[in-house]
Amino acid sequence: MVSIRGRVLRSFAICCLDAYCTLAVARAEAGEGGRIKGEIAASRLELAGAVAATNLSLNAGLARLDLRQGVLVPASPIGGKVVEMVFLGSGRVSVAPPDEIEAGQLELFTGGPKLDEEIDQAILVVGLDAASAALMRRARVHPTAEQEQQAARLYERWKTSPERRQLHVEGGILINAAGDRSYQGFFAGWFHGKVQGDFLYLVDPGDREQVTLGQFVHLEAGEKEKRKLLRAIHREQRRGRLIGVELDDLGQWNNWLSARCATRTASLLSAANPSSPGNTRSTSGSRTRRRA
Repeated sequence: MVSIRGRVLRSFAICCLDAYCTLAVARAEAGEGGRIKGEIAASRLELAGAVAATNLSLNAGLARLDLRQGVLVPASPIGGKVVEMVFLGSGRVSVAPPDEIEAGQLELFTGGPKLDEEIDQAILVVGLDAASAALMRRARVHPTAEQEQQAARLYERWKTSPERRQLHVEGGILINAAGDRSYQGFFAGWFHGKVQGDFLYLVDPGDREQVTLGQFVHLEAGEKEKRKLLRAIHREQRRGRLIGVELDDLGQWNNWLSARCATRTASLLSAANPSSPGNTRSTSGSRTRRRA
């Protein structure tokens, strides 16, 4: 028969073991998250991995992206996989609003109830592993010196852009790379349109309204006004407010469209004809995510 003292000692040992295992798991998770954050911060284009982008179609939420002719230049892997890539060439972005209200909102900003825009530059953040891998299996190409310089400029600007921060793109990449299967449907795109100029498109599986389409209009201010704004920002930051806000973050976000996908089990992201394997799909539920 086990004594009371023995039972207490055994219970204490089990509690210590549980606490140790919990702490070890937490440390491992924190270490993994820190490693991924480091990879995101240090990400760069890998020109040697450039591939041909000819007759490719990518569906993300309510949008269809057709890349007719051009080159895709991948960024360095995050969590062992390519997530971000730069596109240079000719393509088209089409977005069909889910209802008349969103169509009317889109028309206010773009002049039409649907978006159908020719593009010549894009930065893609593709969360679906199968789609990204299929895109990177395309035939390798050697970008021209001009394309290399252009792609490098675009990616460096994107990494420090207020749009990337305000749409929490790095957070989506981090959650995806950490293995959250719902974030296989994560997609973000910056596009340079021939008519609409720069605009952004986001599919965030963690949002109640997963799809966002819009344009960030930077603040126009003279040098004197900029200095006043900088002083005001620094003053607020000394008080513990506006932490992380920079002058470039100031401006107006024009929300062209914000909507749910048609159904909660709808494909959030799929790649059609990326090489030859056919379509790849990902499904996702809905979960509330914080907004800045």
